[in-house]
Amino acid sequence: MLITTEQYDSHFNALISSSIVYDKLTPLVPICPICLQPFSDIQATSVATKEDAPPQSLGGTKVVLTCKKCNNSAGRDIDIHLVNLLKHLDQRNFHKGSTRRVRIYDGSDIVNGVLTVSDNKKLTLEILKKINDSRKLPNILSKWEPERNLSFTNQKLKLSEINLNTGILKTAYILLYSKLGYSVLLWEEYNQIREQIQKPNLTIVPPLWTMQDLGIKDGIYYNNECWLKGFFVVFSVTNPDTQKKRQITVLLPAPQSDFQVANFFLRKIRPGDKLRIGNITNIDFLTCSQNINQLNQWAYGKSLLIYVSS
Repeated sequence: MLITTEQYDSHFNALISSSIVYDKLTPLVPICPICLQPFSDIQATSVATKEDAPPQSLGGTKVVLTCKKCNNSAGRDIDIHLVNLLKHLDQRNFHKGSTRRVRIYDGSDIVNGVLTVSDNKKLTLEILKKINDSRKLPNILSKWEPERNLSFTNQKLKLSEINLNTGILKTAYILLYSKLGYSVLLWEEYNQIREQIQKPNLTIVPPLWTMQDLGIKDGIYYNNECWLKGFFVVFSVTNPDTQKKRQITVLLPAPQSDFQVANFFLRKIRPGDKLRIGNITNIDFLTCSQNINQLNQWAYGKSLLIYVSS
């Protein structure tokens, strides 16, 4: 979305051709979807970069432009928690290929190692020089005998619930923006989402996601039910160590909908529940002014009349 000047011009022309007034898009230049700063106003050290959604390490691809500052802070402060969630889940279930950093206690000596799960949940311990004191390591290992019992503890992963929620919210928001374009930037209610992404250590938006199997393919859907009105953004993430794929479903409420109410009713959904959703993944909301117009009318209370597939 908005990778080239031509694509931006095409999208903006469709916006101003719709019946919605887009006077907030000033100056008329590409804007970072997270901080809303025009790229032309951002310092040269923080130019536009391509954003992965979900993170590239989990199978995502580059889908939109964000400024370098937002991209870097998201990877450093947010995305790592989603990566570590998948590692934690696979560690807990001893999936083949899962790894964990461990600390081994041998009397007064401490050795850092990596445990890897192989076939039949067999554990293989690897001692790496780069995570140990290379001067002491040979002497310690020379004392180890075959079948010796070793005491060890898992080294904790960096995993914060608040940052995890923000990381998943950011991925869903970026994916939605890649499909709907600047319409998303004009919904003032989504300022809370953008603020949450920029302040991942605060709780501004409640958790709006589930990893339950709801029988929905990856994509963008809309729901018109009163308490769940909004967009269901469904995407998959893969742990590169185990190749275990998991699907995440995020509910981004429509404008004028309450985030806390969405959180409450989302938690009530169970696998097998029938969701009345329409698939809008392949509908053009970037260059078709009629679709853009109907989308924004729906967002603020009217019916969505464009064709949607089930």
